[in-house]
Amino acid sequence: MLKTFLSALLLSAAMTAAAQQTAYRYWTDNDASTLRQGRAAEGPFSVGADLGRLSPGVHALHLQVSRDGHAWSAPLTRYFTVAAPQPQPTACRYWFDNDVSTLHDLTGMEPTVSVDLRGLKAGLHALHFQTVAAGIGPSAVLTRYFYLKDDPADELTLTAWFDADRSQAQTFTYTGDDITLTTDQLRRGLHTVTAELRNSQGDLLAADSLEFEVVRYKTIRLTGFATTYCADDDLDFTSVEGLRAYIIAGFNRHSYEVTALRINDAPAFEGLYIEGEPGDYRVRCSDSYSVYANLLRGTTETLLVRPVEEGYVNYVLSPDADTATFVPLTRPTYVDPSTAWLHLPAPADRSRPLRIVYGDEADAISNVSHQPEPGAIYNLQGQRLSHRPRRGLYIEGGRKVSIHE
Repeated sequence: MLKTFLSALLLSAAMTAAAQQTAYRYWTDNDASTLRQGRAAEGPFSVGADLGRLSPGVHALHLQVSRDGHAWSAPLTRYFTVAAPQPQPTACRYWFDNDVSTLHDLTGMEPTVSVDLRGLKAGLHALHFQTVAAGIGPSAVLTRYFYLKDDPADELTLTAWFDADRSQAQTFTYTGDDITLTTDQLRRGLHTVTAELRNSQGDLLAADSLEFEVVRYKTIRLTGFATTYCADDDLDFTSVEGLRAYIIAGFNRHSYEVTALRINDAPAFEGLYIEGEPGDYRVRCSDSYSVYANLLRGTTETLLVRPVEEGYVNYVLSPDADTATFVPLTRPTYVDPSTAWLHLPAPADRSRPLRIVYGDEADAISNVSHQPEPGAIYNLQGQRLSHRPRRGLYIEGGRKVSIHE
């Protein structure tokens, strides 16, 4: 008997008081003659709907519930499909090497079918197999290949290698079972595997090749909400749900803010700032054709980084779990593999941490400094001058100054 079960938890919001709704009724296809009623225990419940008399096709099931002694709810309608019963195969047939003259018809379907190999010569053959069901006809053809040995004691070997490098070939004793090849040494991308089947005398019995793709992934682990990262392969973050990758594309000397821009494709060895929920994320390796002006430097090995290098100051991500900031190094530090650090032209205050803002925040003026830099001189266009002018109108110390000489 065909039945379906409807959970009261999946009903509409009007039925949220399910603990008090103990009566139900349902019918199909707007046909009142199919009405069935029942009662359920307190709390969430399921209804076993009798659908055994429905014909194959699309149908509608209508359901109502009611509190004891109160009116019925509005009908809830759900659509479903009753599939036509599939006839069981009653016979099968097989033949060899696309030669229908070798066709064998078998009546009855046993779990195991014995195949007659008499008349076949030693060598590689194809077995074609079909089942037959009344009213439907034959199924699609299933083809499997096998090798018939002249001498049952003859040992066959299968040798396989990737691309054109036969020096790394792997050899197996061939029994007809599946053979597993390791691809750990292959780079991601398209490759070709070639296989040869030989007998104990070294005679080539069969050869074939197949093209396939090797896909690689990198695992990024977040123990907090943010980290830095660097990989030795190009990465594609497009389909990684819950994980966001950024480069640091700008530095504001007045507000001590760095601007994070989100990216989806990251070239190998690019320093990245990563945000997301704590957990492990698998990111697919995929060719990147992007070039970024990035202030983050990445490393895939342990590296000694000094606080100041040729007028540049180095910062690392703060371990503070509540805010994401970059703090300046105070002493030479070994950074871990697969991480990144910030490399900036030396600011006025080298001890001040840097707050992270994002691309959509960068256009807003978040902080205005009213204190002009001591000794700085600007023209009326706001351009800073490298030396004191001899004459003209200029701005010095936030005031307009007229210089005559």
